[in-house]
Amino acid sequence: SWQWTRFTILYENNDGLTRVQEVLKGSNEPPSQITIRKLELINNDYLVLLKDLKDRGEDKFIIDCSIKTIKPFLHAALKLKM
Repeated sequence: SWQWTRFTILYENNDGLTRVQEVLKGSNEPPSQITIRKLELINNDYLVLLKDLKDRGEDKFIIDCSIKTIKPFLHAALKLKM
């Protein structure tokens, strides 16, 4: 069962979105609020995306991305103290 009532799913490409959909289908009791966003660089950084999510009160994420993407994403999250 899900312990989070609200979270954001971030995916890098269509394959990632498909994987996430499969995980959600397997749940008997999905969370009450799920936000789904594509991981996109804005001005060569993830800060804009993360700042938007932080401003909306989003602080729990499921991320489907490559190893190449996760490092700059996590660095941006650290800059915003997320």
